[in-house]
Amino acid sequence: MAKKNLLIADGDTNYAQNLERYLRNNHSDKYFVNSLFDQEDIISFDEHSERKIDILLITPELFGDRIKKCASVIMILSGGAIPIHLEAYPVILKYQSGEAIVQSIIKKYVECVPHEFDVSDLAGQCEITGVFSPVGGSGKTTIAAAMARLYAMRHKTLFFSVEQLQYTEQIFAGGSNYDMSDFLYYVHKKDKDIIPNLNKMLIRDEHTGVAFLNSPQCFMDINNIDSEKWVAFFMAIASYGLVNSMVIDLGSFLSESVIEMISACKRVVVPVLDDRMSLMKVNRLIHDLLKMDREVVMRKFVYVLNKYNGTQPHNEIEIFKTLVLDESNALEAIGGDAITQRPFWRELIEFVGLLERVKNNG
Repeated sequence: MAKKNLLIADGDTNYAQNLERYLRNNHSDKYFVNSLFDQEDIISFDEHSERKIDILLITPELFGDRIKKCASVIMILSGGAIPIHLEAYPVILKYQSGEAIVQSIIKKYVECVPHEFDVSDLAGQCEITGVFSPVGGSGKTTIAAAMARLYAMRHKTLFFSVEQLQYTEQIFAGGSNYDMSDFLYYVHKKDKDIIPNLNKMLIRDEHTGVAFLNSPQCFMDINNIDSEKWVAFFMAIASYGLVNSMVIDLGSFLSESVIEMISACKRVVVPVLDDRMSLMKVNRLIHDLLKMDREVVMRKFVYVLNKYNGTQPHNEIEIFKTLVLDESNALEAIGGDAITQRPFWRELIEFVGLLERVKNNG
């Protein structure tokens, strides 16, 4: 979500200034913040500000007909009961922690303007990890399933595949009369009851507890879901706390929908192999993302050298995370944020400086 112009309007000067100070100190990356204390000042601010007010957080006492067109989204900052004429507006409770207020603002804004939303803003409620690779046979699905099993040892975890040709029910154990095609029907409709419907369709692996869906009846069902609907689904997952972790098997085809899904992830694990073809494909992936100005996507990538056979010199490999599939410690390390995120082959060295700048400016 791009940085928003947020105005706090509350006759309680101390409260408004304290909230403004908290947002400036802790969330300046998300908001330009100002606070005002009477209706005339709000109208004047709107008329003279260079930026449109994206979010107006206002108490019922200061709200009026003249205020309605002052902001793209108006939220009522309430300490108690809401007047009947304001019940249609999103409500933010005043007396809760600053972080709770921020999360409430994000949720309410998402409901009003879903196409501007980056699901990763809700990190902490549901952490989403994607697994993507342009390299065939890299162990992508196996790594995704293994990570889901690892996360499920700690908390509720959902494994979700968007590959066209799936065999999820062969990876995990359990049965259901529902499959992903049933669920995709609700995604396609943007049904408001998407989470309750997902919950009743989920299967829990009887050995690990990983939640999953049976494969779709036809691979074409996946193709019928556009980017906006996937974002709405991930928004619902992140918002409503159905699971604490989600691992998405993203496939090997970098479509616009997959890029939207990557934007929802906290991190994206990119398995590669120790061979020449992997080199060329990763090279092309980075090259094309740079041309597309997708630096935000690239900052999420964690490159993992899988099935390492010793061909490349070790002093170049050590900036990669090497992985043996049944080493849970290696899988666990992928979940951290301290892994150096850059390619290692000699032919890709020209990209290293740029990738480091992208990462450091993130």
